[in-house]
Amino acid sequence: MQSLLFIFEVKQLNEDKLTRYERARIIGARALQISMGAPVLLEDDSGEPIEIALRELKMGTIPVTVKRLNEAKSN
Repeated sequence: MQSLLFIFEVKQLNEDKLTRYERARIIGARALQISMGAPVLLEDDSGEPIEIALRELKMGTIPVTVKRLNEAKSN
């Protein structure tokens, strides 16, 4: 089983390499940040926080790095 660790730093994500669970977690976390008053990283900041987060992910402007931690497998 993989554990996910979300580190918030400036790094561009490639949306094609994310699992659907990572994508949902990133969009949800970013939408929460936006709804709590975080600055929007797009020119057009109209719409609901989830819509803005989706556009930010598509444009590659969300400041998030996904680090996958693999458990050690013993034989």
